[in-house]
Amino acid sequence: MKYRMLIDRKDRTELADVFPTAGEIEGYRLLELSDAELDKARAIMRKEIGRVDGLLYAEDRHLYRLTADRVVLAEKYEKWPFTNAEWERFQQKGNKKTAKQKQKLDALLAKYGEDAGEERASVLSYKPGVYVSKTHGLWLPYRVKYAKNPGQPLLVFFHGGGSTGEDNLRPMWEYRNGPFPELFPWRKRKGLLQRDFTVLIPQHPKYTDYELSAYTAAVKDLSEMIAADAKADKNRIYCMGGSMGGRCTWVSAYLFPDYYACAMPIMGDLPAGPAPKELTPEALEHLKDLPIWVSHSADDPTVPIDRDDEAVAVLRQLGAPVRYTRVDGKGHHHLASYFFETEAWDEWLFTQKRQTLQKTRHEISWFSFHIKKGSSRKSMGQTNRRVIRRQASGVSL
Repeated sequence: MKYRMLIDRKDRTELADVFPTAGEIEGYRLLELSDAELDKARAIMRKEIGRVDGLLYAEDRHLYRLTADRVVLAEKYEKWPFTNAEWERFQQKGNKKTAKQKQKLDALLAKYGEDAGEERASVLSYKPGVYVSKTHGLWLPYRVKYAKNPGQPLLVFFHGGGSTGEDNLRPMWEYRNGPFPELFPWRKRKGLLQRDFTVLIPQHPKYTDYELSAYTAAVKDLSEMIAADAKADKNRIYCMGGSMGGRCTWVSAYLFPDYYACAMPIMGDLPAGPAPKELTPEALEHLKDLPIWVSHSADDPTVPIDRDDEAVAVLRQLGAPVRYTRVDGKGHHHLASYFFETEAWDEWLFTQKRQTLQKTRHEISWFSFHIKKGSSRKSMGQTNRRVIRRQASGVSL
């Protein structure tokens, strides 16, 4: 069978030198491979990034993942493009969707200004809204269920790739035995309904090129507003999610380890881009004090387990408080159900509390410059809080 691999034209990779280019689509190359050439592609990947991980678009119009020892069917529910003409139609369709999203963003910005929230209807106690941020150049729908009392935790839940869109509904129905017990009381964990906490569920709009760093940064800004509205305990802000949401959880933990009290990535991985390609102790040093519970299945064909294995090994080497639920036989679509039903994840989650804030380079330089006789820790903390408030990128209406 013949395959085509999509790579960024900016990437300086030996793959582009070895395999013929079948076409170019807006900054991407389509490299042509056959069954007999897969081992050669594996060798190049091992040499360049230390592991085998690639998506293959096949002539049977299915999507496959190239692993170290086999080709695994990654997506059988959608017919993927293969010929140049199919790729052009696929790209044109995506461009139209992106243009519509841009028009909606411009309209919302014109109506509300730089940043805004817009309320619509509600499903049970989960109130929907739309968050618009000129700072990050994006808009995203979200739902929030507020705690009944102040001083309670805030949980940020990132959905998987199948729930992208703007309907503001699909992320809530993705994990029926997850952290939304009101929706599925017959499948609730014992005691979860009795817990009082705020839940924020952002939705990643489909057909956008939102880079995960910008998306997770916007979600953090939104969560700061929600935390203020809910009068949440700022030392108990958690993030979790599955698949693409697990990847967003990793990115959130990596970029904002001083903000979240813990992270729970499920069948996701820490992608290269926000993090270095090679996960060294130096690259993950700033995560050594953050509690993280990772879960993954060894036979996952959609998100390979290799990078989670690497991250957990490095974090354990650093003495980090990391847990790892590593199983086999659950694939991609059954791992979350297994994890939610068998692990006491909620008991662990709600006992986590951010104890101390690590000083950022900005805070250290500020401290070094401004420390004077008679200055107090209290006044310094107030100044830092004022800076944080000025940097908040949105308002809640």
